[in-house]
Amino acid sequence: MTSDSSLAGRTVLVTGGGSGIGLACVRAFGAAGAKVHVVDVAGAEAAAAEVGGQAHGVDLTDPA
Repeated sequence: MTSDSSLAGRTVLVTGGGSGIGLACVRAFGAAGAKVHVVDVAGAEAAAAEVGGQAHGVDLTDPA
């Protein structure tokens, strides 16, 4: 993502956003002005708090 891109007014959902590459995406989208929804089994709360987003504690590998 380049620094001149702006996602203000956009909403993004990042699965696996609690750590690793997902967390890097959360930070990049947040820095670009997007409203970020962070989905992960663990770490979603902390990641969302960094960017003023929303956390969703979900295990996407569980069909239920």
